[in-house]
Amino acid sequence: MQHVQQGTAPHEFQGHSPCGPYSIGHYKFYTHDKPEGLDPTDKSLNIQKIGEKDSDFWKQQGYEAMGLVVQPISKGAYDQGSLLIKNGSSGPTRRDSEKKFQNTQAKHDSFVSKKKSESLRLELDAAFISYRAFMYKDALEWVEEAEFDGKSLTINQQNAGSFEMLYNIKGDILGFMGRYEEAETYLNKSYEITQAYFKNHQNHFAMTNANRAELYYLMGRFEESELLWREVLEIIKADGSIGNIAYVNYHRTQLNLLRNDVEKAKKYSKKAFEAAEQLKDDPYNFHMGRIRRNQGWISVLEERKTEGREFYKEALGLLKKTLPKGNVLFERYKTEYQKYFNEEFDD
Repeated sequence: MQHVQQGTAPHEFQGHSPCGPYSIGHYKFYTHDKPEGLDPTDKSLNIQKIGEKDSDFWKQQGYEAMGLVVQPISKGAYDQGSLLIKNGSSGPTRRDSEKKFQNTQAKHDSFVSKKKSESLRLELDAAFISYRAFMYKDALEWVEEAEFDGKSLTINQQNAGSFEMLYNIKGDILGFMGRYEEAETYLNKSYEITQAYFKNHQNHFAMTNANRAELYYLMGRFEESELLWREVLEIIKADGSIGNIAYVNYHRTQLNLLRNDVEKAKKYSKKAFEAAEQLKDDPYNFHMGRIRRNQGWISVLEERKTEGREFYKEALGLLKKTLPKGNVLFERYKTEYQKYFNEEFDD
């Protein structure tokens, strides 16, 4: 598969979508030791072993219902049915106990499924916040937590949006890391969900196709990328979002720089700049910071390094105002600055 050669020009290898921690059975984020022998996904143990002390632990962790003491009748039925079955009781009593046991198991299965769906949404909320701030290490950890919880769930109309977001975020981050084939797999999964569940919601297609378009130009598939960007632009023109217009033209600038069409890149950079000028505060700082970096890239390619240095400095200054310390975008631009101007950026 053809990929864009790295190092030929200052570019991101990826980007960022404009759109938009409680994990059952996963103990990574616990602040205390979990109760000995308790696994909330182990149906044969957890209802029998749970006690008030353990319930307090789960409540401290934010799992209000994980102790299952909120279902004392079901707990009692489970214990009674389990005991009678183990003791080999027969006749009506055993059959009644088995029925109680089975009913409680069904309730438990439904309960765990519901909690995992809630966990999926909570983890994706956390992932999305980190993702929007370009804190990709944190975002990837959260999204993989969500992916873990989602493995036992069947995609349906109620949770399809969560899975669509999960695959979009992970695909975009993997693209940033240069893991293009993996990224494409996840973004294709997201697109399949969009087609199956959100055919009448154009904003879903805009989000998914923007990430696919970005990945394609990073892989050197410029014509496919350009076609998708045109589709995305038609959708966002309808909703009147100035920030998204700046976003699309920023990426079309990069696409044309990577295909060595500097004149067309200038055209889209001008459109991106004109849109960003209408924004204020953090949206202005974010979009204009990335646009100024592209202008710096153009200046470097045209051997106007003094001008390019000033564009880069302005870009880094704007992004510093709006993104948290340690974000991958700012760090990558700093690395580019050092590479192209042989000096450290003083931040």
